[in-house]
Amino acid sequence: TLMEDLYFFFSCPFCVIIHNSTVTVGEDAILFCQLIGTTERLTRITWQRRTHKSSTNENIFVISSDGKAESVNGLGDRIEFVGNTKEYNGTVRMKNVTSLDHQIYTCIFNIFPSGPFEKEINLNVYGKK
Repeated sequence: TLMEDLYFFFSCPFCVIIHNSTVTVGEDAILFCQLIGTTERLTRITWQRRTHKSSTNENIFVISSDGKAESVNGLGDRIEFVGNTKEYNGTVRMKNVTSLDHQIYTCIFNIFPSGPFEKEINLNVYGKK
């Protein structure tokens, strides 16, 4: 909510703000992730995912500081960068989600010199009614 976002904005430097997402199979999911409280140099944003039963993350998407994005590990055109690196916004859209996308996603901001800041997002995917 807006009030929660404002609270985080004023109460914590270097905060990553996320929104968990719930979608139905076949819909697009927006995975919102933004770093606030810094003007340091962004070097990269990395997206990772893991299943609810796993403790190991795998890289799925990398965004360079100039906004160039690369999908890794098989998602291809199903994932796209819709954020803005100048605003420290690493939001991505995952197209045509399936039940296999029901996972935990991690958004990692690498900034210099302070290092990485990350937050986990739960993507809940439900079958069609």
